[in-house]
Amino acid sequence: MKFRMHATAAALLAASAVVSYAQAGDAAPAAKKHVHRAQTRPSAQEQLNEQIRQQIDALRQEMQSQIDSLKNDLAAKDAELKQAQQQAADAQAAAARAQQAAEQQQQADTENAAAVSTLQSTVSDLKTNQASLATTISDSTATLKKEVESPDAIRYKGVTLSPAGSFLAAETVWRSGATGGGINTAFTGIPLQNSQAAQLSEFQASGRQSRIALRGTGVAGNVTLTGYYEADFLSAGTTSNSNQSNSYTLRQRQVWGQAALNSGWVFSGGQGWSLATETTTGLLRGTEILPATIDSQYEAGFVWTRQESFRVSKDFANRLFLGASAENAETLNPAGQNLPSNYLFGSTGTGGGLYNPTANYSFNYTPDFIVKAALEPGWGHWELFAIERNFRARIYPTAGSSAGAYNDKEIGAGIGGGFRGPLFDKKVTVGLKGLWGQGVGRYGSSTIADVTVRPNGQL
Repeated sequence: MKFRMHATAAALLAASAVVSYAQAGDAAPAAKKHVHRAQTRPSAQEQLNEQIRQQIDALRQEMQSQIDSLKNDLAAKDAELKQAQQQAADAQAAAARAQQAAEQQQQADTENAAAVSTLQSTVSDLKTNQASLATTISDSTATLKKEVESPDAIRYKGVTLSPAGSFLAAETVWRSGATGGGINTAFTGIPLQNSQAAQLSEFQASGRQSRIALRGTGVAGNVTLTGYYEADFLSAGTTSNSNQSNSYTLRQRQVWGQAALNSGWVFSGGQGWSLATETTTGLLRGTEILPATIDSQYEAGFVWTRQESFRVSKDFANRLFLGASAENAETLNPAGQNLPSNYLFGSTGTGGGLYNPTANYSFNYTPDFIVKAALEPGWGHWELFAIERNFRARIYPTAGSSAGAYNDKEIGAGIGGGFRGPLFDKKVTVGLKGLWGQGVGRYGSSTIADVTVRPNGQL
């Protein structure tokens, strides 16, 4: 546009220069005598000048028109430029907003990706939990169905009652030598080979070992309380016989209560198996290992009593167990002929004292004391225990007279232990147990006498 303006201005200047030059180039004519002439036509030069003037005017008008047009175009271009600049600014602002929106969108996408990942993980966990929950519900349903259709226990006001341990028995025994006993074999009553009873065999049948048992368990705070009752009919009253009816009496086997604290302390008391009897789990009552035989005298080598006792034990991380008990004592009488009679350590029972008048009872000085440690290191169950007993008798130095009588005391003690462990994927169990000491005869199934008597009557 500026180039066109410069070209037009140059043309105007050139035309003006030409006209001026032409006028200056014509010499002034000599003065002539004025002659009046008639009007004549313009000269060629005048016509040329007129044409040039007209052309210049036309050119000026055209240039003015072009200048006005250029001004208008320039104004329009300026307006367009301003509009373009505004549009560019608007576009830049829009681009900035778009960039910000893009960044926000990217951040949102990142957050969405994280949310999707979290959601996927949550869904995966939910699927796993759902499968586990389905298995749990299935197991719970099966357990509930079993408890409803064939319950192992009855639950009443927070107490679980279970008859586990009860059973019906119909047992028989045959012996090559007669002992005059039922299914309980008195090891000290087995006849010698050449005795008369050894020449006769015997057959007995009985359901007296049928057992009634009931266990009640409940939780009170951090204490688990257990009560247990167990009875059978292996008892004989003075009128019991097998003539026409097995009229034998109900016998109390076990009646005890136990309080187990969450801290591992366990307190129990009542009639039950001795602490010296081997257990399967720690030192807990009710987990004793009994010989698998129908002979209720069990077997030689089995260390046991079943009597009144108070026991306390402590569990250390389910591996080490320590316990102690005070248990009812009883001295097995020395048997045989030609024993001295100048001593007294017991008597037959008295009816008023609710004891059997045909049985002997010792005048116990103290309870029997037992301490025991059990270890479960990962394979097997290991035990070590000790028993301390106190015997006492009244000695009469002068036969038939109480003159100079005095009390004599003796101490009995024993140490025992054992272990039991599984082999071949728990298909075989091996074990070893034993007890050694003096005055511990009643803790063995052979029931050998605890004491004997010196000639002067001392134990």
